[in-house]
Amino acid sequence: MDRRDFVKIVITGSLASLGCPESVFRKGGAGAPPGGDGERPEPRVGAEINRICHAVRDGAEIRLPRPARHVPIVIVGGGAAGLSAAYHLGDLPYLLIEKEPLVGGNATGGSWRGVGFSSGTSYNADRGIKDLARELDVPLLPIDSVDGLIVKDILVPEFFTTGVARAPYPQAVRDAFRRFLDTYHAYDVDAEIERLDNLPFGEILKDYPQEVGDFFDSYGPNNWGARVRDTSAYVGLQSAQWIGGLEPGRVTGTEGFGVLTRTLGDRVRARGAGRLLTGATAVR
Repeated sequence: MDRRDFVKIVITGSLASLGCPESVFRKGGAGAPPGGDGERPEPRVGAEINRICHAVRDGAEIRLPRPARHVPIVIVGGGAAGLSAAYHLGDLPYLLIEKEPLVGGNATGGSWRGVGFSSGTSYNADRGIKDLARELDVPLLPIDSVDGLIVKDILVPEFFTTGVARAPYPQAVRDAFRRFLDTYHAYDVDAEIERLDNLPFGEILKDYPQEVGDFFDSYGPNNWGARVRDTSAYVGLQSAQWIGGLEPGRVTGTEGFGVLTRTLGDRVRARGAGRLLTGATAVR
């Protein structure tokens, strides 16, 4: 069902006026800089809206329309996983539905004045992704350095290897970061997955200085979506194996993985009309 019809038919009251904002680029759009190339983001900021889904979760009345068509395979979500599934299904009959106007999910990208950027996942080291990019003729570039960190407005290159020794922290804090990485970089978290997944990450970090917890309170929401108090120790300790570029073989593209997901979407669309539906909501 089309997202607009879903709002109109399913949700009553004030929720019916909600839409899904979209951030787009336009040539010569309003507010374009004088004498520039006229390409800039619109002044609206796009964001995912979940109020409709939450209303359904909380018991909003649902009146389902009659089906418009039947397909044997439905893929819910046009992120990297959904697009890959559709691509590998080949000519089998399927429908991929994506609630946002564009495919890509957390692996989208864009370009502004010729400079590419990633709006989600920006690097990975998975061999399957590299093989897929090669098959689709999408160039990926190796990342041959460890990430830096800005500490008290000072850039510390390669923080998670040699840089931590130069960070503007007290020596005890520098030692604590080093101890966390040295302890858990090769730690077998899968051997204790049940215990660690039921243990708050904060229980591990309580023996470390506050600065270490503050770092993960900033890092976690941008990587796995939670602060220390809401993160399992399994996830937090696992990050010591790849945090800041410690995982070898990382690659990225000129827009993160945005070009790769767009290419996947184009391949799905090229297989025929009705294969990919954006702006659509899964009800049941």
